[in-house]
This record gives sequence, structure tokens and C-alpha cells, in this order.
Amino acid sequence: MRSPKHALAVIGILSASGCDSLPTRSDSTASVETELPVFANAGESSICTNRAVPSGYVVISATLSPSCPGYSSYGSVAGQINSVTVRKPTSGLTICAGWPTPGGDVDQFPPLGYVVVASTSTAACPDRNSYARANGYTNALTIQTLASPITICGAWPIARGIAEPQRAIPVGYVVVSMSHSKSCYNYRSGGGDFNALTLRTPSSPMTICAGWPIVLGYAEQRIPSGYVVTGIATTVACPNYYPGGGKANALEIRTLTSPITICGTWPIPTGVAEPQRAIPEGYVVVSTSSIKSCYNYRPGSGDFNALTLRTPSSPMTICSGWPIVLGYAEQRIPPGYVVTGMTTTVACPNYYPGGGNPNAFVIRTPTSPMTICKGWPFLLGYAYQAIPSGYVLASRTNSTACPGYDPFHGELNAMNIRRK
Repeated sequence: MRSPKHALAVIGILSASGCDSLPTRSDSTASVETELPVFANAGESSICTNRAVPSGYVVISATLSPSCPGYSSYGSVAGQINSVTVRKPTSGLTICAGWPTPGGDVDQFPPLGYVVVASTSTAACPDRNSYARANGYTNALTIQTLASPITICGAWPIARGIAEPQRAIPVGYVVVSMSHSKSCYNYRSGGGDFNALTLRTPSSPMTICAGWPIVLGYAEQRIPSGYVVTGIATTVACPNYYPGGGKANALEIRTLTSPITICGTWPIPTGVAEPQRAIPEGYVVVSTSSIKSCYNYRPGSGDFNALTLRTPSSPMTICSGWPIVLGYAEQRIPPGYVVTGMTTTVACPNYYPGGGNPNAFVIRTPTSPMTICKGWPFLLGYAYQAIPSGYVLASRTNSTACPGYDPFHGELNAMNIRRK
């Protein structure tokens, strides 16, 4: 297909992504009549275009009807469309990409639970604009119910631009490959000619694409909930994520277990993704390392590119922090635990560039009585530890297990706590 001669606005949409379905969208704020006829559960019915399409129905054709009011506001086909045929969606159905209404042009998107598997042209549906067919535009969409695997179109023309479902992959699915399909619109001829994405439900382990070209730029893969990245790779199944090449274009994902070693980051078009800034809830970092399967994102910081995670237990030694692309990340103390000491261990990185400070916490579940650290230093100052819920401060004391100073007040460095 030839590219359109006119500049197109990029319009991102959510397709089957867990949001409420909006089968139609009007480009005008003009009101339409909402009184609807009675529909059967199956079969087809016609309505005038000055009425809204009923929820749960899709438009499969558009025509001129003597029963409906005429109008002349639709460019080269003025007065030729004033009625649409609607029906319930089914898998494999061809629906119109859009149609004119008295209030403006309307774009149709696949209903919730469906995806677009082909973009085509049919005489049953109206042209989208005055130069549509002359420039290879399509005016209809073939929809299917979500399945695993399934190949979907990356984009298709709408009245004033391009619809881009590839910006928001359906929740619960990942992109495992990208290809060129004659059934789909060639929306980015300069992006490796990729116009279709193959989706699957995630499994462990699995290799997924790190990203893919969109109309303007690249989209990044969302890591599905409950999964982590354990390696990066280069595969011909995925597009060259970077226009200049030379970087990994795929990720290996696995379900969270304890222990598990994850990559500290991986390349994206705007820099690097940094999952190490937000460790999965319910896990702590117990060590850092360098492994060949992960991206070496910060070679000047001890060559750490991987983090080993565990679910917390009592007692446990955990890293107090680790290097990220620009600076250091700090460990979050897991709920229900307190810091009873700090130590230095080779399992954790040198938290401070200058060295000379402990780099790990000793954590425990609170008991009565117990001595806990008042706080500890970090890069931007000093963190104070809160008294855990259900406990009170009994007295202040000094502990050799805790950092030996408070740079602000010079007070004792530990607290004795007991139950209320």
C-alpha cells in the first residue's frame, strides 16, 4: 500500500485492554439522538446515522435510506450515507472502520475482547475521506476474539490519522514476534515494514520482544504482572528496537520465585529501563552480581548488572542499596520488619562511592523487648526508623550493631522497644 499524501495525526487507542468498550467515537461534540429501536439478540438491524449505535453492537455497513434524514456534510460523498446496519459482534466479522453522522465523522474500534486481524476495503462501508481509495486507504476491519497465540494488525487508518492498538497491548498478553502481513495496513514503511504483532499469554520462561516500531517512534513492552526479566537477547522474531541496531531486542521473562536473579535494566529507545528502582512487592535484594545474560548498564560502578531477590525472613541480611543508571537506589524495609543492625558484606555493592560505610541491613520481625537502630545514613542524609505498630519506645541506648552517629543531633543510635 502507498503511504498517504497528507500528514496524519497519530491517535493512540486502547484495544481490548481491560477498559470499558467504546465501539464508536465522534470527532464532533454535536449531539445525536439516543432513542434506540428494539434489537433482537441475533441478526441485523438498520438505524439512521443521527442516532447512536447501541452498546454491544457494531456497524457492518452504511448506505442511503429514504427513511432517514439526509445531509450534505461529508465531503465527496455528501448526502450518500444516512443509515448504518448494526449487529452483535462475532469472531471473524468484518466491520466498518467508520462512517459519517450529522455531528461529524465517527471511528469504530473493536469491542472489548476483540482485536483487529485484517484491515481491508469493502463497498459495504463508506470511504473515510475524499482521497481514501486513491491512496490505498482501507475502510473496514476484520475482528476476532482474543486467543493465544493471535496475530493482530499494528495500526489502521481512521478519519483523521492512524489508530495504534500496538501502543496498548491487551492486558494479560505480550508481544512475542512482529512481521509483515498483507492483511494489515502498512503504517510505517520506514520501520522495517513491520505491520503485525503476534501475541501470547505469558508463560515461564518466555522470550518476548523488548519493543516495536509505531507510527512515530517505538513502543516498549510492558512486563506482565508477576513476571520479572532474567535475561536479554537478540532474535530475528523481534524488530530492530533501535534504528541504529547493535542492542538487544528481546527479553527473557520468568515468574517470581524465591530466590531469583533479575536483570538490573535493559536498553530502551530513550535510554534504559530500570526495574531495580522498584523491587517487586514482598521481595528484598540480598545480593548483586554481574551475569552475561543481562545488560551491562553501568560499567563504572563495579560492573553490577543483576540483583538476587528473596522473600524476607527473620533474621536476614539485605543490601542497603545498589547502583542504578544515575546514582543509587535504596532498599525499602519490608512491612513487619525492623532494622536491628548494619554490616558490611561482599554480597552487596559499595553503597557509597567513597566507601567506608556499611552496605547491608540486618532485619528481624519485632519482639518484646527488642533493640532496634534509631536510623542510618544514606546518600541524601539520614533515615529515621519508625517504632513498629503495636510497640512503644521504652528507652534510648547505644548499640554497636547500629551506625554510630547521628549527623544532625548527636543522640544515641538505638532504641529499646516493647509491646504496648
